[in-house]
Amino acid sequence: MDITAKGKLDEQSVIALGQFGVFKKIKPNKGVLLLAVIGMFPTIYTCIRLLILTRVEKSNDPIELIMAVVPLIIIDFVLSIPIMIPVIKVKTLGKMQNAAYEYHFYDSSFNAICRRISGSTTTNIKYSELTMVGESSKHFFIYQGRKSFIVDKSTIENGTAEHLRHRFSSLENIKYITCQY
Repeated sequence: MDITAKGKLDEQSVIALGQFGVFKKIKPNKGVLLLAVIGMFPTIYTCIRLLILTRVEKSNDPIELIMAVVPLIIIDFVLSIPIMIPVIKVKTLGKMQNAAYEYHFYDSSFNAICRRISGSTTTNIKYSELTMVGESSKHFFIYQGRKSFIVDKSTIENGTAEHLRHRFSSLENIKYITCQY
């Protein structure tokens, strides 16, 4: 049976792909909240350390003050990376931004037809070449190595999301992840 669906590389779907890459099993808003809470502890520690250095120890040594703040900057940077990945993905789309995809799913492969202003290309991907498939409430995220495809579940025709879910989850040697959002 030839199941068809569509996808688009717009800001919303690319952010969803980035969030899937970072927060596979946790809702993105809970993940961001968790990172914010974790980030509060180094901030509180640094504030207390600065108070101790300046008030109790009466230290005005710039090296000690810098060394008290540097760990906070490093930790906050590391904690902000998962939040920034979806934004970075959208910014780096370039000429692929708003590219429209049409997918035709067959028994052993699928075609991905990409339509851009500059023209269209068709790629045939065998299911055996897939490395991971993710599913959220709105999308399927299909990975072929580092390349990914975003399928909008609301555009599925000649079948249902359940048909695609069964097809992907029954494949051997791929990781299938169902998101809770």
